[in-house]
Amino acid sequence: MTGLNSYLLSGELVTKLTGRYIEFEIYTLSFEEYESMKLFYKKSISSNPLEELSSYIIDGGFPRSIQFDSVADRRTYAQNVIKEIFEKDIRRIKVKDRDAFEIVKNFIINNYASPISINNIVDSLRKNGNKITKPTVIKYVHALLDAKIIYDCSRYDMKSKKSIKGEKKYYLADLSFYYALNTDNQMNYGPCLENIVYIFMQKVMIMR
Repeated sequence: MTGLNSYLLSGELVTKLTGRYIEFEIYTLSFEEYESMKLFYKKSISSNPLEELSSYIIDGGFPRSIQFDSVADRRTYAQNVIKEIFEKDIRRIKVKDRDAFEIVKNFIINNYASPISINNIVDSLRKNGNKITKPTVIKYVHALLDAKIIYDCSRYDMKSKKSIKGEKKYYLADLSFYYALNTDNQMNYGPCLENIVYIFMQKVMIMR
């Protein structure tokens, strides 16, 4: 069993236990589970489904956050979860340029569900005076993937039934990652719903 307090990430543990492991991937709460958990903790649920969905998107699907009554406390909790992930998991890759890593991390989180290419990230950093290399950006992105902060989705050609190289879309393991890093709560339902559907489909694929 592995987690944030382990000395190995799940991918590394699997490598060491090849042929002798069963891997269960655990996700944060779905919208249905979120409402069920609120009922369990005797928290009020809005009669307006859209209002309740908005709360779910902003608060995220971490069960513990539901126990907090104020938005500020829930956001602080999400921020602490992110901080713990970065401090205990991400630091293991020995980031030399912390500022560059933060820029890459924030760029992907702020552009979730949008097509992103590694070359675009490199070009954007270099325009701002950061002479980061492509292998370094790839290393940082893989660190975010290994820590289960984001998931990647390659473009797919329906005719050839093959993945298309280049741009990918990155989805957040939990939408609270975005709102914990951004004070603007203006809701853009397009990428939010796309992210929710992608994570839901990931769960469905695992259960099959």
